[in-house]
Amino acid sequence: MTKDISKYVGIKHYFGRSDHDGCDCIGLVRLFYLEHGTGLDFTDGQPPVTPENYFTAASWRRLFRYIHKHFDELTDDSTLSYGDLVLFRINDCEHMGVIVNEYGLCLAMEVPEEEGVTTSTLYHKSFWHHVQHKVYRLKGGIR
Repeated sequence: MTKDISKYVGIKHYFGRSDHDGCDCIGLVRLFYLEHGTGLDFTDGQPPVTPENYFTAASWRRLFRYIHKHFDELTDDSTLSYGDLVLFRINDCEHMGVIVNEYGLCLAMEVPEEEGVTTSTLYHKSFWHHVQHKVYRLKGGIR
């Protein structure tokens, strides 16, 4: 499946945002899923995560609970499809992105992220597949 994803490439990194003028890795994923009609906003009704508590275990537990509620973990990532969610760990930091083709091309923020400098980009599967990672598929699929 080929979709135009160019509007998601080149968005500058800004913590806590999720629009085409700036976003962080979760914001990029949120923007993608909302614009694909899923209604997923990656919030859980609790106060938003702040820069001060972003890297805490509690904030990541919240995210993982949300993911497990709305996504199924794939045990075989050889069957990737458009809209699959990827969580990967690089340089001791957790990152997330979205698969945009069946070959594992992943839309994500540049690593390492730097506020206002780095941008969203596309990573080949060889970039994220060799590091610790998990892949999830939205329950019910994506449009």
